[in-house]
Amino acid sequence: MSPRRRGKAGNWKARTIRIAPPKSTRGRLAAQLIGFNAEEARAFEDMDQVTAANFVTGLPAWFPAPMRSPTFLAAFPHATDAKARHSRIDLETALRCAWDMWAWARLQAPRAPVYFYDFDQQPPFPPGSPQANWGAGHFAELWYVFDHLDQEPWPWRPSDRRLAGRMARYWTNFVKTGDPNGPGLPPWPRFTEAAPRVQRLGDPVRADVFTPTPGIAAIDALYAQARGAPLGAGR
Repeated sequence: MSPRRRGKAGNWKARTIRIAPPKSTRGRLAAQLIGFNAEEARAFEDMDQVTAANFVTGLPAWFPAPMRSPTFLAAFPHATDAKARHSRIDLETALRCAWDMWAWARLQAPRAPVYFYDFDQQPPFPPGSPQANWGAGHFAELWYVFDHLDQEPWPWRPSDRRLAGRMARYWTNFVKTGDPNGPGLPPWPRFTEAAPRVQRLGDPVRADVFTPTPGIAAIDALYAQARGAPLGAGR
């Protein structure tokens, strides 16, 4: 590596820095802490504009034919406006974030410790603000992970502060040890193929068995069809 260093006369001079290669991990993979937010898609699209009448016609133009087929769309009820909005959130969240994280967890679990989460706390976004109605949308967890709620003058609740304290400790423990668990925290079980556990990060924090939403299951089936095999087959 040869970055340039400014000399006394203001000229840049090359200097070689030798970086030692990392020590061998002998084939082991690092532990993983991965997950998604329950309403990721609320930060990507104005769901108030989704209705029963425009649910299908309002799908992104780049969606391929299989994602517009009656078989695929049957996983997303949209007979009423409320159902249409809920289904669009499920579809977009699964497509953009949730399926990827679930796939990552399944592929890594046989090789390394995996701690999987589903963040479902809804911050008190002020009405009329850019984040109004975002719920547990994309990046909403960051206020809690870093325990910096007071960066925003919002009406934070005791449950928000309790969750922020726990999440900051989970993440700190994981960085230090590769395991988020620690004294005084709700136990966070590992995600495995035999027992796909997920930590629900909300009020309350609780361990649960991960069951894919209809949207995640539909995306999974679509990708399996495209691959011609289930995820991880032949690994």
